[in-house]
Amino acid sequence: MRDTLKRYSTPLFSDIFPDVGVFLTKLSNCDIDVPIKYESKTLTYYLLYARHGNDPIASEDVNQFMYKVFGAMFQFAPTWEKRLDVQKKLRGMSENELMKGARTIRNHAYNPSTEPTTAYDEVLPTTDDQSSAIYKRSKLEAYSTLLELLDTDVTEEYLYHFDKMFYKVVAPAFPVLYPQEEGEEEDE
Repeated sequence: MRDTLKRYSTPLFSDIFPDVGVFLTKLSNCDIDVPIKYESKTLTYYLLYARHGNDPIASEDVNQFMYKVFGAMFQFAPTWEKRLDVQKKLRGMSENELMKGARTIRNHAYNPSTEPTTAYDEVLPTTDDQSSAIYKRSKLEAYSTLLELLDTDVTEEYLYHFDKMFYKVVAPAFPVLYPQEEGEEEDE
């Protein structure tokens, strides 16, 4: 970490969390219980490392930075994990599943003491009249709907919440000094 502090005014993400084991240990030792699976915690580390591994943190306090990371995970990781699961299911749908449409069920009962219901897919004994319409999408409509749902990956939105925790610099915080050869004049 000392070399990093010579180049930047704050440590890098990889200085604080050099590997996934350190990340998971610090996460489990903090008071914020992030309610996601172990796999999602490790995936979060690797995604953050890939995106911000060599970025200096935007905080003078390393402990506060860690709590910001774990706090963001607490806030956004459970939803991200569930959306990843739904995204995976959408990507795995068969063509037949994509083409299935909505189903409309209409019930009518002549007996006023019993209210009709649509909670079941079959004709009910207390229902005097029931009609059902099953709709089917065309292939083009099915794939168009799927592409619309898969237009963006849910992970980008999740990682966005961590971006503000890092400085966006392309040069070190300290000025770079170049030695001059004898006889050269300094440019002003």
